[in-house]
Amino acid sequence: LKAAQNMCRDTELQREDRDALRNWLQQLFEKLSIRQTEDRQQYENACAANYSSTYWKVHAACEAARNGDDFRAAGDTLRAAQGVLKEAHPMKREQKDALWQQLQVAFETLRSRREAHRQQQEREWAQRQKEREQKKREWQSRQRARISGLEGAISRLEESISRDFDRLEELQKKRGDVRPGRREHEIRSQIQ
Repeated sequence: LKAAQNMCRDTELQREDRDALRNWLQQLFEKLSIRQTEDRQQYENACAANYSSTYWKVHAACEAARNGDDFRAAGDTLRAAQGVLKEAHPMKREQKDALWQQLQVAFETLRSRREAHRQQQEREWAQRQKEREQKKREWQSRQRARISGLEGAISRLEESISRDFDRLEELQKKRGDVRPGRREHEIRSQIQ
């Protein structure tokens, strides 16, 4: 249109034709301006709609990364939000950059939470291992004490058995000295 306008200026036309051509070009410029304004408004509306829907998806994914207990699901949700953000067109660059930044922070938060959880699990595992080792040592100590007590009891029983055998031998010797015809109370007195 500007080239046509310049051409119109450079061309020698009658005043009425030139005014008619200018008016016609002015109307075209106004129509073009209205069309550009409408297109710009449609673009702004599309950007706002895409930003709004994408924002809530990114926001939900970021919340899952900050507060969720299932780290794998939270990571999947963040990756899905990344995919949505990649496909979100049209959207203003500043808005898209802000959403990318939120996702980046959420990924870092999730990574640090996952690492802290892993370290906590390792500490708990180490603590359980220490407790198991302590219980094992206590059990072994009780078993050693029990074995020691049983060995002492065995030793006492062996001594008692040895004394009983000695006494049995004495009794058998005494019994061998008993002659038939003696009286019963004499025999009992000798045995005791």
